[in-house]
Amino acid sequence: MTAAYLSFDLGTRNIHAVVGQAEGNTVRILRSASIALPKGVLSDGLITNKEVLTSAMQEVLASLNTSTKDALITFNSNSVIIREFEVPSGNEQELEAMIKNEIIQFFGMTDTDLVEYRKIGETETSGMKKVKVRAAVMNKEIAHAYYDLLDSLKLKPLALDIHANVISKIFNEQTAINNNLSNNYIILDIGYSGTMIYLISQGSLNFFRSISFGGRAVDRLLAGLFALSEEKAEEKKLEFLSDKQERIAEAKAAESTQNRSLTVKKKGHTFVIKKKGLTENMEEPVSDAAENTVEEIRPIEQGKVFTKEEALAAVKPLYGELLEEIRKVMQFFANRSGSKDLSQIYLIGGGASLTGIPEYLSQGLGLKVDRLQMISNIQYIDHEQAPGDYVNASAALIRL
Repeated sequence: MTAAYLSFDLGTRNIHAVVGQAEGNTVRILRSASIALPKGVLSDGLITNKEVLTSAMQEVLASLNTSTKDALITFNSNSVIIREFEVPSGNEQELEAMIKNEIIQFFGMTDTDLVEYRKIGETETSGMKKVKVRAAVMNKEIAHAYYDLLDSLKLKPLALDIHANVISKIFNEQTAINNNLSNNYIILDIGYSGTMIYLISQGSLNFFRSISFGGRAVDRLLAGLFALSEEKAEEKKLEFLSDKQERIAEAKAAESTQNRSLTVKKKGHTFVIKKKGLTENMEEPVSDAAENTVEEIRPIEQGKVFTKEEALAAVKPLYGELLEEIRKVMQFFANRSGSKDLSQIYLIGGGASLTGIPEYLSQGLGLKVDRLQMISNIQYIDHEQAPGDYVNASAALIRL
């Protein structure tokens, strides 16, 4: 394989980092490490406390114990906007001009914005060939802040990417998940501040949506219901509602049966930053119901000891909010494609460890729901960590 690179997935409450190699769409992870972040360090992808973030990154680098300096960052943010549109086919110079004009009309660009686009397909209508484009815009300060972060750590910044884009590169028509090869499925990335719903159809990212369900919503619900501080509620969540060790055990078992031979054809995309940068983006959150649920629940007597069963029962309304958002995506897919052939849902991210969530979603949606244990084109040398937590960092290594 090629030279090794560092990849950092920066989330609101965690950093997940890997050292790995990529060849085509196949990734080999040599080392991995993660660290929890205190509140207020990152907010919706924006660096709000560089000093603490730098210290955390240094700790992760020490854990990885690598001499590799070439580094990438992937992150998620609602401040980055993405749109898809079509322009008439033409040569590269003509396409550049048409795309730039469309972007200006879509985004109302200013001097503080950075724009990137990628061609994602071709169509023909009434004999006219068109190119389908996905374009994204973000503020320059965001990209520069990440560049400066890597530079301050004496690393060489190679690229800045966003989760939706890396997901589109790692999940393709030849990707087997948990030893299953499917055409149409959902990847559910449950984070702390929100959840991304990715719909993969015929090997391509067909649709994605951001919703507010996440670990923070669970913390706030438990805090309000059981009269706890958010910090104590988070501790109780990890104590009563986390199956993370089970996920690691499942991943180790899956690895023993994984077929590591894979040939892939689907091309990805790279957004390079050289004191500039850009990524792609998801939509604005479509629902804040999960955040508001805690306000609708009557708190119990302060100081009362509660059980794991009570905690699980308490979060069921939040699980229900998530289920309804997934149902909307499924209906959208059925209406647009004329097919209801969604085979499965796979859970990734820290929230995939929430107790009872696979069973709840499976029963409510009538689909098989599993935590992601392995991906055929990501080879992990060490499964002391849950692989589903490292999908974004691993996929970001693909620089096609």
